[in-house]
Amino acid sequence: MTPEDAWVWLVNRSDLGTRMREIIQGASKRPALRRLFPCVSMERTLKFSRTTEWTFSEGLPSIQWVGQDSRPMGFLIGQSGSAPVQVADLSAALDTLERCLPGGP
Repeated sequence: MTPEDAWVWLVNRSDLGTRMREIIQGASKRPALRRLFPCVSMERTLKFSRTTEWTFSEGLPSIQWVGQDSRPMGFLIGQSGSAPVQVADLSAALDTLERCLPGGP
């Protein structure tokens, strides 16, 4: 499986909530993120890895939506060893996520 295969499969999933699908759609348009394997965790968090093997890649940021599906309060950008950063707008959250990638976007 390639990262592209994983993105195609994830983008076409219909069993995820509206906010998670919005994150996936937005992230899938970012070339720096598209090079990584995406993984949904707990239906609220989109994580990334360089491999599909356990324990996956450490040190890569993640994005999680906060609030209720009908009333989002923003997004948290998480990164190992750092406190999460809350961002209100999805586009700004994805920009922040890319900046947190090792080596930048």
